Amino acid sequence: MALLLVLDTLFENNTIMSNNNSTEMGTLLGLSVMFVLIAVAVGIFMHSGMQLERFKSLE
Repeated sequence: MALLLVLDTLFENNTIMSNNNSTEMGTLLGLSVMFVLIAVAVGIFMHSGMQLERFKSLE
């Protein structure tokens, strides 16, 4: 979330790009990075859940 705010601020102040669509570009870049990180986190949760499945009989 912080990355999205930083990228949006940088693109809004035209420090990275100078065209008019820079705010939308920053938002799209931040959102795409956020979705990639969410996908990685879901994969990690699924992997750890499968690792803990073998201990379910101990409960």
